[in-house]
Amino acid sequence: MELRSRFVAELRTLSGGRYHDLSPDRVSDAVRRVLGLPGAGIVMLHRLVRLPVGSSGEHVPLAEQLQVTLGEGPCLSSAAHGRAMASSRDALVLGWPVYGRALIAHTPFRSTLSFPLARSGVVFGALGGYSTDPEPPLEWPLEVIESEVMELVGGLLLAGLPEPGDALGSGDGRVLQERHAVYVALGMVMQAGDLEELDALAVLRA
Repeated sequence: MELRSRFVAELRTLSGGRYHDLSPDRVSDAVRRVLGLPGAGIVMLHRLVRLPVGSSGEHVPLAEQLQVTLGEGPCLSSAAHGRAMASSRDALVLGWPVYGRALIAHTPFRSTLSFPLARSGVVFGALGGYSTDPEPPLEWPLEVIESEVMELVGGLLLAGLPEPGDALGSGDGRVLQERHAVYVALGMVMQAGDLEELDALAVLRA
């Protein structure tokens, strides 16, 4: 089964076929499962605001929070440069000394995969995959993961997931901006109130 089909199958399993109910946590979980990683997380970027909004796997929220708190890390660099990155333990310490040492000291993770998330050519976030191996496991090349999975992730986070096999619709600018604003607000509520995602969503709905 090609990687994209495996990813859509994971999304279907996690959502029970209710794709409109997919949250950043469930999207992260689908990525984690299909790539065979212990953890994955999503950071949304809005101007100078950087907020973790979804995660799957123990210690991932801390790994993501360290990046946004310290202001450095592979996900932030991946988003800034618009390219996927595979970072070994040594690369983490050399490329982002403060973050790399903090990650190793406070989590079991020793390598990462980082992908920019974009829609219509505009980067709005990044997805990080975390491994306990000193070298990042790559069953597929980075460019394959980008084209088969990350393009779909970027589309569904901002505009929802179409039926499997359908092309992702471009949507209009207003819809994309509204969905983006919702996820930024979700992250802010989670951070300010120290809330889990479902509780933060309940606050937003209220």
